[in-house]
Amino acid sequence: MAQSEFASIIRAARQFETGNWNLADELHKHAEGTLTGPKGLKAVASALADAGMDYSTEWLRQLRLAAETFPEDRRHLSVGIKIHMAAGSPDMMDAIMKIAKREDRSLSLHSVERIMAQLAREERAERDQKAKEAEEEAKQAAKEEAEAKSEPARERAREKKKAAKQRAQRERGAPGRKQRATKPPKEDDAPFLLARVQFAADVKQIAKFIKRMNSTLKPVLDQLTPSFCNNAVEELLECANDLRRLSDLIEKNRPSGAKRGHLYAV
Repeated sequence: MAQSEFASIIRAARQFETGNWNLADELHKHAEGTLTGPKGLKAVASALADAGMDYSTEWLRQLRLAAETFPEDRRHLSVGIKIHMAAGSPDMMDAIMKIAKREDRSLSLHSVERIMAQLAREERAERDQKAKEAEEEAKQAAKEEAEAKSEPARERAREKKKAAKQRAQRERGAPGRKQRATKPPKEDDAPFLLARVQFAADVKQIAKFIKRMNSTLKPVLDQLTPSFCNNAVEELLECANDLRRLSDLIEKNRPSGAKRGHLYAV
């Protein structure tokens, strides 16, 4: 493939930096989003390689998609392309930028990824809870169908069961169906959202430390001394008590009428 076929892409690649949209825009203009074909991403990667630059087709695909997803008037040039990619959509990027401005926070790729992970985790938990409720309703309707004394009552129960199963399937997501986009948070939710993100990160750190302590002790278990065991057990129990007190605090402040479950334990 002659380099002249992608001359503008090659020029943009030579100047490319993380915050520079030129390469993404040139890919969007002059390359197709497929791997194969005369203007596919494999051909682009080959032309770039001939020019002495190593770009994977996956990275080129992501850059091109970023330019397609974020038109020029929906970009925030104060942050880089990777942050836009992590946000996933212009509306989400706008919402995160508003939150950062309101809370006077600087945005990094890691912080945006954490926000997105938290939002996705909560949406999955909410959908799972709704699906379980619909499945329970379907079971109850099936029981009503089996116990119905008349055909009209049996038909009503059958329709109720069918509707509940369909609702559960929608919440679970049909296999192969494109995943629903995460809804952008509201600006007023900023303080609690950031608190949830930090809380989840801290819980992960606790789990990480516990795993590391296990790994640290396993090779020397036959060398433990009574004094070490006494002190270690007391310290671990105190940590457990601290976690229990925190759990009780959260439970005490549970919204009235909220059901207990993984959705409300975050």
